[in-house]
Amino acid sequence: GIKKISSRAFQGVRIKNSFSWPSGLEIIQYNAFAGSEINIHDFTFPTRIKSIGAGAFRSNHIRGALEIPESMTLLESGTSDLFIGAADVDGVFSYTDVESVVMGDNLLHVGKMAFMHCDFLKSIYIGKNVEYIGRYAFGGCHALNTLVCMATEPPLIHEEAFLVPEDWHTQMDLD
Repeated sequence: GIKKISSRAFQGVRIKNSFSWPSGLEIIQYNAFAGSEINIHDFTFPTRIKSIGAGAFRSNHIRGALEIPESMTLLESGTSDLFIGAADVDGVFSYTDVESVVMGDNLLHVGKMAFMHCDFLKSIYIGKNVEYIGRYAFGGCHALNTLVCMATEPPLIHEEAFLVPEDWHTQMDLD
């Protein structure tokens, strides 16, 4: 079966109402569904997913609840050596309409800009093993009013995890 969806595989392709994931899917690479106009409420991932690449779902209409499954350990950072332009620096779910996020207990790393400018994001539940939350991970999430962190050890949270730089759209070095 299909274990990986390659970079930009469905970038810009319209996906309405619903679709089914391959049951053995483990990896979704960067920008795989970026700008695809996904219009789905309560987005659910396959249970075996381990990694979602930077920008994979940016600029989509994913609404409602988003649950990061227990199998996932990494939401990649917003930049990569593979990226060549400023348009590619957005995080995994940036600019989506997500209202709540539940991160599974095995998620270790939330990359920079992961949920930046999710204007409707009201609540975040962080599982018990998150070790790091990156720069601007939740920047521009102005509706955010609930953050629950179940970490057994406090995660390292970048001092700008909840901020957005004024010139964010022109910055290339966001480390």
